[in-house]
Amino acid sequence: MKKILVSALAMAAMATAVNAADVAAPAPEDLLLAGIVQGEVGYRWASGEDVDDEEMIAIFGSGRLSVPLGSAFSIQGDLNGENYFTSEDDDDPELAYAAGLHLSLRNPEIGLVGLFGAAGEGDVSDSNNPDTGILGGIEAQFYLSDLTLYAQAGLADVEIDSQEGFLDGWFVRGVARYFIDPDFQLSGEVAYGEADEFTDDGNPGQGVNWEISARHRLMELPIYGLIAYRGGHYSDDDGGKEAEDHAVSVGFEMAFGADTLQDNDRRGATLDIPMLPFRASAYGETLD
Repeated sequence: MKKILVSALAMAAMATAVNAADVAAPAPEDLLLAGIVQGEVGYRWASGEDVDDEEMIAIFGSGRLSVPLGSAFSIQGDLNGENYFTSEDDDDPELAYAAGLHLSLRNPEIGLVGLFGAAGEGDVSDSNNPDTGILGGIEAQFYLSDLTLYAQAGLADVEIDSQEGFLDGWFVRGVARYFIDPDFQLSGEVAYGEADEFTDDGNPGQGVNWEISARHRLMELPIYGLIAYRGGHYSDDDGGKEAEDHAVSVGFEMAFGADTLQDNDRRGATLDIPMLPFRASAYGETLD
C-alpha cells in the first residue's frame, strides 16, 4: 500500500510542475491564490490504561496555500504540527506532524472533488526513530449557502516502531463549517479509523477524533482569533487497552488572498490534512 500512496504523491508533484506556466499567469477570477497561517497555545490532558494521567501545555501550528491551475483546478499545500510537552521519562504521545498536497476540481457555487496525500509522523519521547508514515485518499466539499460540508476517506500506513502504529489502516472524516457572517465561522468535525496492526503484538485497533472551533475577524485586519477544543479516543481491540486525550486552545490566524473567511472557504485554501492516523500512531506504542 505504501508504494501506491507514494505513487499518488509523486503524480501530484508532477502535476504541479506541468502546470507551472499556468500558475505564473494571473489567477482566474473564480479561484484565488490564497492561504492561512495559524498558531495556537493550549492545555492538554491524557488518561487511560498504561497511559500516565498527565496535564501539559500543547502548541498547534499549521499553514495552507492554494494555487489555481487553470479555470477550475487548484493545488493546495499544507503543513500541520502539534507538540505536547510531556515528561521526558514517559512514553506518552509527544508530537504529530504532517505535510501534504491536494489536487481538486472546484466550482465555487457548488463544491469540489479531489485527491490528497500526506507524509508525517506521530511520536513519543522515547521512541526509536519512527519511520515517516504516509496517507492518501479522496475528498469532496458541498456548499449550501452559509454551510460547507466536507468529507474525506483514505488509507494510511504510519509506523512508530517495529510493527506498531497505524499500520495498514483506513479512515473517514467529516467536517461542517457554518458562517454566521462571512468573517465569523463555527466548525465541527469527527474522524474514525481502524488499523490492522496497532500495537507491538500485532493487535488491531482504532481511533476516534473530534473537534469544535470558532473563528472571528479582529478589527479590520486580516487576522482572526480562534478558540478550539479537540478530543481523541484510542483502543487496542484484542488487548482491551484504551486511552483518551483532550485539549483546549486559543490562537490566531493570518489570512491572505481572500477578502473573508467564507471567500477563502469557497475559492481559496479550504482543504486540510486528516491528522487522526498520525495522532493514533503514537498511541500504538503507548498501549503496547
